Amino acid sequence: MYPDRGTELDTSHFPHLSILYWLGNGSLIEHLPGQLRECSTSQERGSTSTWLWKALVLKELSPALRSTNYSCVFAGPGQVAQGHVLLAQLWVRNRGEASRNKSSSASV
Repeated sequence: MYPDRGTELDTSHFPHLSILYWLGNGSLIEHLPGQLRECSTSQERGSTSTWLWKALVLKELSPALRSTNYSCVFAGPGQVAQGHVLLAQLWVRNRGEASRNKSSSASV
């Protein structure tokens, strides 16, 4: 799972019986305020399993959406998996990495 990239990714041996969807604070994405949507589930077949992924697209990043706890849920025969991401934490982490990169490039 890669929810920190805005994409849910998982494998399934039964993709036709599996579902992949995003939640925001435990609610379906379409019930959240703001301009966001789920893309269609995509599949890539491998030799022994099928990779499934679904992107979450935010058209605006309001303070409410930034502090929402996003969960991508994969449900298939006999298994359920969830990945979680909080954009506010990614925002701080990415800003910190950008600052470090600027500092290291400035000192070279």
